[in-house]
Amino acid sequence: MSIDHQNPTVQIQKYKDFIIQVLEPDLTRMILKRKESQSIQSQYVQLKDHINLMKSNKEMETMMNAGCDFYLKTQIMDQNRIVMSIGLDYYVEMELDKALTFVDGKINRLEEIQNQDTLKISEIRAHISAILQTIQMIHHSAK
Repeated sequence: MSIDHQNPTVQIQKYKDFIIQVLEPDLTRMILKRKESQSIQSQYVQLKDHINLMKSNKEMETMMNAGCDFYLKTQIMDQNRIVMSIGLDYYVEMELDKALTFVDGKINRLEEIQNQDTLKISEIRAHISAILQTIQMIHHSAK
């Protein structure tokens, strides 16, 4: 049976169900995915700032957690290399310049992912809007 010949109330309910069961969960999932990507990107930007700070200072003082929230004042004498997590519990020791290149690449890739997610979010919102307009047309034509 074609949708065009169905009862308008049934048509409207099918559209509403599609929005509630498919589009809204997809929209929520994509918004959360983009937000997580933004959070990771901000951590990489912060790491980039720290690396630049390390490059500009020959010696650096910091506080180190010795355990049980007991902190010790420490000095970092050699700041030529940094150990970074590259994902999946793998760590790599890199020179600061190479670490900056790696971090810049990650930031750029995360921006690309966020742009793709923003496009998908816009598409889902456009689909919801189109369906709501269709529901209004069905509702007005039924009167």
